[in-house]
This record gives sequence, C-alpha cells and structure tokens, in this order.
Amino acid sequence: MIRDPTLFILVPLGVLAFVLGFWGFSLQQPWWGRAEGWAIAFGHVFRTLDLVRAGGGFAPNVQLPLPLELARIALPLCALLIAFRAALLGLRRDARTALLRRARDHVVVTGPGGQARQAALRLAAGPHRVVLLEPGVPEPEALALERAGVLTLGLDSSADESLVQAGVVRAAHLVALSDDEATNVEVALKARRLREAAPRHGVLTVTAGVGGGPLYRRLQADPMLRLSGPGARLRLLDRRAAGLRALFRQPSVQAALARPGSARNLLAVVGLGETGLAAAATLARYNVAPPGLGSRIIGFDRDATCAVPLQAIGAASEAETLLRPVAIGAPAALDDAAQAVLREGVPVLVVVALAEDDLALAAALDLRRALDMAGHAAPVAVQLRRAAALGDLLAAERPGGLLPFGQDDVLFAPETFLPDALDDAAEAMHAAYLRGGPSGPAAVPWDALPEWYRLGSRDAADFLPIALASEGFALSRRSLGAPHGSLPSPPALERMAALDHRRWLALHRQRGWEAGPQRDVAARRHESLLPWDALPPPLQARGAAEMRDRLNHLLQTGWALHYAAEDARSSLPRAYGPA
Repeated sequence: MIRDPTLFILVPLGVLAFVLGFWGFSLQQPWWGRAEGWAIAFGHVFRTLDLVRAGGGFAPNVQLPLPLELARIALPLCALLIAFRAALLGLRRDARTALLRRARDHVVVTGPGGQARQAALRLAAGPHRVVLLEPGVPEPEALALERAGVLTLGLDSSADESLVQAGVVRAAHLVALSDDEATNVEVALKARRLREAAPRHGVLTVTAGVGGGPLYRRLQADPMLRLSGPGARLRLLDRRAAGLRALFRQPSVQAALARPGSARNLLAVVGLGETGLAAAATLARYNVAPPGLGSRIIGFDRDATCAVPLQAIGAASEAETLLRPVAIGAPAALDDAAQAVLREGVPVLVVVALAEDDLALAAALDLRRALDMAGHAAPVAVQLRRAAALGDLLAAERPGGLLPFGQDDVLFAPETFLPDALDDAAEAMHAAYLRGGPSGPAAVPWDALPEWYRLGSRDAADFLPIALASEGFALSRRSLGAPHGSLPSPPALERMAALDHRRWLALHRQRGWEAGPQRDVAARRHESLLPWDALPPPLQARGAAEMRDRLNHLLQTGWALHYAAEDARSSLPRAYGPA
C-alpha cells in the first residue's frame, strides 16, 4: 500500500524499469511470430522479475541490449529504495506509537468522519500533541495528518486496548466526535474508568459530542446522573448549543440584551427549528427588564405547529411569545419578512435560523437593510453551516451589524472542546456556591457535579456578563499584577440577583420543574420556584449574598471588573471593595 508521496515516484520508475527489462529480453530472444511465443514471453517476465535480486542468468562477456542494461541497474535500485522507504515509514510510525504509551498531556480525538479530523487539525495548531483514533483512514490522508502534527492510529476507539495505546491514561484531554452520540458517551465513560485506575496522572478532561438527540436530553436532564468522576471531568457537547453559546458571548449581543428600559425588549426569531426555538428559550431567560416585564419574542415561520413550543417557552418565563406565519422561500417573501419584523416594533436583536444557508443569509441581509433604512442598529444574527466564509466577508462590511454563528470554524475551534474561560467562570461560581455550605445533590465539587447542574452553572456564567452590563460593569480576564476592580453597590447586587433568579426560574420551568413546599429532585419541585418579589426576605438576602460571593470569588481567581457606563437608575455609590 502506498504510504508516502515519495513512493508515487519510485513505483512508476520501477514499473518503467520492468518494461525496459522485458523489452531487452524480447530483443535478445524475440517471441512474437513463433509457435512457442507465449512460453518465451512468460519466461521473459520471470527473468525480468529476477533482475530485482540482480539475477537474470546472463552469460559472461555477452553484449546485452541497451534497455536490458538499463533495467539491470534501475530495477534492483528501485526495489531497494521502495523497501527502504516503506520500512522507514513503518519504523517511524511504530516508534511514535510506542512512545505514546509514555506521552503526557496530549489530546486524543476519536471518531470516524470529517468532524474528528477537522477537530484534530484545529487542535494540532495549539500547544498539545494530538492523536486521532480512527480506523480505515487512507494512508495518504494519514500521512498528511501526521505532517500537520496529528498521529493517526487505525484502531477502534471503543476498545480499552485502543485507548490505552493512544495514551489516554496520561492524556490531558479526550474528544469523542463519532456521529453516534451513544458511542461517544461509551468512549468517554471507558476513558473515565481507565483514568480512575491511574489517579496519579491528574484529571482527564473528556468532551463527548452529541447531537441534541434523546440520549443527550436524558443525560443532561437527570439531576442525579454523574458522568464525571475523580479521574475524569466529562462534558457533553451539543454543537447547536455550542453555536448559540458562542453567539450570546459576543459583546454586541450582550450589549443589546443588557439595555434596561421601561418596556418589554422586542426580539425576533426568523425560523423556528431546533436552533430557533433554543434561541427563543435563551432570549426568554436572558431578560433584564424591570420585574413583571418579560421579553416580547416574535417568531416568524410558515409552520403553524411551532406555536405550541413557542407558547411553552413563554409560559415558562415572563416572556410574551407570538407566532407570525411567514413563508420564506422567495425574494418577495424575504422582503415581506423584513417588513413584518419592523411592523412589530423596534427589535433589540434579530436571530435568523433557517435550514438553508442561502435563504438564511438572504433573509439576514434583507433584515439588516430594512433596519438600517429605519435607523435602527439592532444586530442581526444568522446561523450558517457551510457558507461561513461568505458570512464572515459580509459581516466584515458591517462590524456588529451582521453576526454569523454556528460556523464550523467556530464549532471546531480548540476552545469548543477544551476547558475555556466561561467554563472556568462556571466552576468558580460553583465554588462560591459551595462556600455557603449548601446541601443536596449539587453540594459536591465540580469534578463530581452531575451534568444537569453543570449546564445550569454554565447558563449562569453566560448570563453574568449581561447582568453586569445592565449595571454598567464588564467582566474580563485579569493579567498578572493588574487590579481586579471593585464590586457593584449593594442595591446593584440585589438587582442583579433578582435578574439571575428570574433566569434560574425560567430555566427550571423550561425543564419541567414546579414550585413545591420543599425541594424534591425526583418530583422536580423546588421551594424557591417563585417570582423574586414573592420570595421571603431571607431568601432574597441569600440571593444577593450569593451574587456578591460569586463576584468576589471571580475577582480572587483571575478575573477583573471595570465600570463601563454611568448608571442612570441609582445615585447610590457604585464601587465597594471585595468583602
């Protein structure tokens, strides 16, 4: 099997030398036109092959035809070089594979198909060595991956021995990206078990790719299911959710959602598939309007059945949700959709989540033009899957006005798979929660925290910059030796705690929880599932104290707060040192 581009040169040269040898023997003893010609021709074939070992049975001092003289030199030389090159490649691959058993702090990527390879290539650009476990990779592609810094092992990742051979016991990260989410979770759990048997090597971060299917919903919705253990920290990665999360991290989106006012924020979602409904649910939670005023979310879709899940989103929060049937599929219809959005009012954010990239981009451009003509600067976010480069080019023409999300170059970025800043913030916020001495299934360290609670912490971490921005503050990573800033004033902390409680309340209601006399995880009841104003004063005070402790802990663990805007709602002092 050809393993290297060098062999693409040597093998044709060997074939040419073989042809020259056969031609030379034929000139020496012609076989055409003779009764026993075929027997003579077969004899020439075998004598030519014998040239590989410098044979041929030549009599001494006999003048040979020129093609045969050339073949006597070229054929054994080509055979020698081919054998040497193939052996060298095999030895190098075997040596690197053997060294993996002693390698440390590398990244193991598993899964067949383009997703795993694309992720491995992006990760190889970072500081870690990358190993790809994928059977059946063509040898030229395996060599190209190796030259890019990715060692490919043609092994089945579901076998324990394969994971051991990839060095997962000493790896820093494992990324499972098979198309089958059950296989990814299986690989992740096996890696966790192997790592727990070797605790001296630290904690392995495992990211299991899922597609948002029934298994993922079951795993992330079970408050008692612990996927992580002492030796491994496991994350479930839903690509759709990762794209939305990247969108809501963008400063222009956070600024749009953080604008307080006396009326409902108007938000438009064009296309109510899985991504559109997930965006609507997130927008319903991330609300900074005064108490009693939820967001007003208008969904545009030709499918009338979308009204039911959209209404459920509104019922779980203070949001008002409406469905406007718009058939998007022609230029006139796109223009009608843009005008229909403006007829509802002035949106603070528009999200376009259509199934086809060309329609999504056309709708986003029409909406952007209509908003510009009306003098509105609301950002337009558009989900793109394959036309990412075109979306980026168009977005560069209007920074902050057109926001592509969901592109492969973002979803396959290293920060998608490896622990990133917002996960660090979620972990720090959970650590601050533990300092209050809570009880229940969430009162465990982050490494042992069930995935259901981790998702809640990540949602809180994503909303925190929006809540801070509503009070004029910004949160960022702090460089070594830089000041960490000061906390917001007590009234501002209380307002932020009320906003975060409203987010927490909407999240639990969206997950099917109800208010009850006491916490019951199995029945999904919680005593705090009440509006902020209906909470007893001690619980309100505890919420404000938890918000203060979260920010304090972030300031003490490498984060900084800075005051970014004047607060028009309060004349009280804003800055207080860490408690």
